[in-house]
Amino acid sequence: MLRPLRTLYSKLALSLVVLLFLAGLFYALLSQALLERTHQSGNQQLNRSLAADLAREMDLVKDGAVDQSTMHDAFHLTMLLNPSIEIYYLDPSGNILDFSAEPNAIRRQSVDLGPIREFLAGDSMYPLMGDDPRDPDQQKSFSVAVLPHAEKPEGYLYVVLQSSRLDEAYRLEQTGALMSLSLWALLGSLALGLPIGLVLFFYLTRRIRRLDKAVYQFQKNGYKRQDDSLSLLSRPQVFHDEISQLANRFGIMAEHIRAQYLAQEQQDRQRRSMVANVSHDLRTPLAALHGYIERLHSHYESLPDVERKGYLAIALRNSQRLSRLIDDLFELSKLEAKDITPAFEPFSLAELAQDVVLKFRLQAEARGIALHCRSNNPLPMVRGDIALMDRALSNLIDNAIEHSHQGGQVILQLDVIDDAVNVSIEDNGKGISHENIQAIFERFYREDDADRGSRAHAGLGLAITHRILELHEQSITVESQPEQGTTFQFRMPIWHAASGTA
Repeated sequence: MLRPLRTLYSKLALSLVVLLFLAGLFYALLSQALLERTHQSGNQQLNRSLAADLAREMDLVKDGAVDQSTMHDAFHLTMLLNPSIEIYYLDPSGNILDFSAEPNAIRRQSVDLGPIREFLAGDSMYPLMGDDPRDPDQQKSFSVAVLPHAEKPEGYLYVVLQSSRLDEAYRLEQTGALMSLSLWALLGSLALGLPIGLVLFFYLTRRIRRLDKAVYQFQKNGYKRQDDSLSLLSRPQVFHDEISQLANRFGIMAEHIRAQYLAQEQQDRQRRSMVANVSHDLRTPLAALHGYIERLHSHYESLPDVERKGYLAIALRNSQRLSRLIDDLFELSKLEAKDITPAFEPFSLAELAQDVVLKFRLQAEARGIALHCRSNNPLPMVRGDIALMDRALSNLIDNAIEHSHQGGQVILQLDVIDDAVNVSIEDNGKGISHENIQAIFERFYREDDADRGSRAHAGLGLAITHRILELHEQSITVESQPEQGTTFQFRMPIWHAASGTA
């Protein structure tokens, strides 16, 4: 089981708490900034004419000129009465000429006239920020008036609406207000957002938990059976999101794994059966070979010449059976590993069929079986590997002879159908049962044969033939009725001399 803090739900919940905390803090900071801006805007609009009113009340203009003799004392008295403001007298270039403060408290020697002209023009948006003489890195709202008057400017009365002393008082108050606002914003967001978010996350992660359970159950079932809940998760008419797509793709993958797992189990069973069959087929001729050779070795002088030759002939036949079986095993192994590359070339399938029939005619006559080759003359050339096709035809005819009764017949028929030559091998032997007809070409498959001990046939020929036709990109079909016979068919594409291709 996963630890609590390692589940997706717990991680989402923790992320939600952090997000809500950051949202509450951001809300508090934004509210504080907006409150400060609103305060400055309202303060500046309310005190827009403060500088002009102060100039008039302090009687700074006499006989149409600025009277600087009483300016410093007037500044000092006014700031004592209203410590929330700071008053400065500027020359027409913005240089500070007079103020009421300690000399070392002034950090600027001049004030930018841009905001002053914009303020006097009267078309600006509030708050309009100007330079703070006491802090070169800060700007504050202000009021300004031209002295003595606009037609004859000699300087400016520059009033900062929020003094440094008021800043300090505001700063202490704002710190407490910010902490209180942040705390209430955080508590509010957690109280409202956290339960809703946890419920939503629980609902959204529910299908992921079901998918995890389905995957675990699939593993617990040995990769053989899917959990029934997976089909609901992947229904496109119910869900249309990535989780549904993931569940659907996992279902496809699980089905593929299940099919491969079952196929592997079936293959293992067939391999064990094949090993048992091949072990028997190897042991039988090897035991016979060993027995006759041992007999010849121990009684060579006492055995008649005719009997010695008979023993040698039997030993030779068993040696040939053993060699053929080993060759089949090696060839099937190379075909399955795709170690054989076909050498495609045009050849006469009719001539190849006649050669293969002649090769097996004596074997068929010895078994009392009639072997025929029939074709439409002339047949066109086909394209393929002649050596591999020789082996495929040989395996099919040998298989037909082995499973035919005495007095039966095997017919190799060649016909042109569409753009290919159809090859048909038909016998009237014992046939193949319906439950086994789909499996006769599988690897390591061998149908039970009551008399296989008499012929000791390894049953690899059809598997080899199937792999050979796969290399030629062709398929083979089979039709059979028990005790009535079997027909194998495949096609080879006609070779076109003009294009050099099939």
